Amino acid sequence: MSCESNNTQIEMIQIYRAVAALAVIIYHYSWFAFPLGQTFLRRGYLGVDIFFMVSGFLAWTTTRYLPSGWRSSATYLLRRGFRIIPAYALITLGYVVFFYYYSPRPGLGLHTLKSLLFIPLNGGGSPSYGLPLLDNGWTLNYEFFFIFW
Repeated sequence: MSCESNNTQIEMIQIYRAVAALAVIIYHYSWFAFPLGQTFLRRGYLGVDIFFMVSGFLAWTTTRYLPSGWRSSATYLLRRGFRIIPAYALITLGYVVFFYYYSPRPGLGLHTLKSLLFIPLNGGGSPSYGLPLLDNGWTLNYEFFFIFW
């Protein structure tokens, strides 16, 4: 199979991932728009599962020919981390400033540290099983859990 064909296939898979993300956005929006709440759009939460599966497949596809060993793993983790962590940390720290000034809570320092290390703050229910300070970060908790374990 040619390299161009592989790139086309990966682009198509990226489109599936985009559709899955859009389904989740519409799902969340449907909570606020009454007519949408009664349609198939309420099934948009399934986009999370699709997004995770496609992302895992893409991670495997893009790393399968790398040499085995700690250097390849470290390079992958560093690249992945540089794409994700700065934005997540910046927004999380923005939440910390908000909570500190407008809604102080005990343990904010520990909660901040755990959130930045992708450790769930509590034993919450499905699908997050423990949210970080930035609620949407639960998906990153899963991603880093699967990367490191």
